[in-house]
Amino acid sequence: METSARNQLRGKVEKLEETDLTALCEVIVTETSIVTAVIDRSALDLLSIKEGDEVSLLVSPNQIVVRAKK
Repeated sequence: METSARNQLRGKVEKLEETDLTALCEVIVTETSIVTAVIDRSALDLLSIKEGDEVSLLVSPNQIVVRAKK
């Protein structure tokens, strides 16, 4: 997927906490850095993200977009 976003981080999903509507997604970016993103539950289901998956994080000033790396 091509994107114009320049602020991109790559990492591994460490932890997922799911509710009916959202999921808290903790991604290890470096040994000492973890980024936490809240995503829609429907996005989690669509991307089929699970703990241990490699993902890309697209960061803009007001949001973080999670992209599954397949």
